[in-house]
Amino acid sequence: YVCKRKKTINGVQETDLDCFLRHIRNAIAHGRVYYLHKGNRVHILFEDMNNKKISARILCIKADLAHWKKVLMSY
Repeated sequence: YVCKRKKTINGVQETDLDCFLRHIRNAIAHGRVYYLHKGNRVHILFEDMNNKKISARILCIKADLAHWKKVLMSY
């Protein structure tokens, strides 16, 4: 994945996890989620845009989403 972080606000830097989740949320909220079912895998692409420029592009498979959910639920 490639994500653009927010600028530092009052000396506080956005964490990698916050950045990652923000971009996934924005992609879902703005309907920029694409999938391709090929063989036994489902590829999912999340794109976040800011001022008509892509600020994040996250490509994963369905199994990645299940793993990320498991990790986040244990947080």
